[in-house]
Amino acid sequence: MPLAGGTGTELDPYLISTAEQLYNIRQGGQYPGANNTYYRQINDIIISSELGNIWCDGTDEDKTYCFKEYDGGKFKVHLEYYSIAEIGVGTLSAGLFPILADGSLTIKDLGVQCNLQARGYVGGLVGRSGTGLGYKYIKNCYSRGSVKGLAHVGGLIGSLRYGSINKCYSEAIITGSQNLGGILGAGNSVDITECYNIGDVFCVEGGNVLFHAGGITGSLSYSTIVDCYNLGNIHGQRFVGGITGEVDYSIGNCYNLGDVSGISKVGGIAGEYFNRSNTYFKNCFALNDKIIEVSEDEDGDSNSFGRIIGMQYTTGPQPYNCHAINTMEFFPFGGAPTTVFPDFNPVSNGKDGIDITSSQAKIQSNYNGWDFSGIWRISQSINDGYPYLLWTQPEGESKIFAITNTGLKRAKKMYTITETGLKEIKKLNVITDEGLK
Repeated sequence: MPLAGGTGTELDPYLISTAEQLYNIRQGGQYPGANNTYYRQINDIIISSELGNIWCDGTDEDKTYCFKEYDGGKFKVHLEYYSIAEIGVGTLSAGLFPILADGSLTIKDLGVQCNLQARGYVGGLVGRSGTGLGYKYIKNCYSRGSVKGLAHVGGLIGSLRYGSINKCYSEAIITGSQNLGGILGAGNSVDITECYNIGDVFCVEGGNVLFHAGGITGSLSYSTIVDCYNLGNIHGQRFVGGITGEVDYSIGNCYNLGDVSGISKVGGIAGEYFNRSNTYFKNCFALNDKIIEVSEDEDGDSNSFGRIIGMQYTTGPQPYNCHAINTMEFFPFGGAPTTVFPDFNPVSNGKDGIDITSSQAKIQSNYNGWDFSGIWRISQSINDGYPYLLWTQPEGESKIFAITNTGLKRAKKMYTITETGLKEIKKLNVITDEGLK
């Protein structure tokens, strides 16, 4: 097999070094993989415009990838693909891996720089998983660029069934009309942990419906979101949230800093929470400045806006230990801003979540029930003094990064040049407007 080396086993994976090799290991390629095949990428790959133009074309069977593991080797792939994105017209299932075969598999340590547009099931890394069983492990992956489509559009994955997404992030701009997420468009039976999004999400006209937009995911069923955060602004219509547009299972230890806008069922953390039995919604906080009503709801839907949750059902467990910054404002369409929200809960007095001031939010003792030993930390010099997730700043590791030819790298040690040679720097202070930090 004319790959870059290897025998395809776990100890000796096939090596991928070119776009042509990556293209031809799909089921419709010259050297299709199997559900016990291992691959490892050994350098950055730039997919040419000629090959990129056909990357996501073909039948579902042809563009399905089947393997046991694809190890990106901490390298990246650059992909551009364009298709018409209109109702009934254009490509379905687009991404670096347009479709993942049924069966358990892993994709890890891979980055995607992308500019994608297709009709539906669009993600920088994966368009969608197969319809059958088989757990999908996605970890230590990222996407940058832009991802556009009508439905099921995610910065990393368009649609995923049965799997987990761990330690991934996206900086991509997301545009579509239904099920839009910074990490995942839509998921069923998916666990999302230790992920974050920086890119903005835009829900625009073009599809049959304008539903479900969130910083991490658009909509989830029988799924959990834990230890995640969002910094991007989320511009939606209905079911819009800083973390998720809709979730019907559990969410915990998440926070949002991005502004959120929509028409109905809009929340700082979740647009809608369908609280089934044996689920939880806990230990989250919304630090976004505002939530905006972008227009009147012509469909007569419930115009429910909340600081934490836009709309929830009351038959199951209630959210607890969730906080919202007390200065957050609701901007009604055509009206004056107010700190009282037209939410679903008549006993919240228009302020769901625990009211907390900016100064109070920087004091650990104000977060009853939060785990500040294994999940959260709080420091004046990190996250502007607000709580941060421990996984984002592992203790014992340097917080200093260096710019290299392959991106940011964490500095293990720092040195200065002196007359007597290199001397290790044990402590570093930076002059800021507020003094030394």
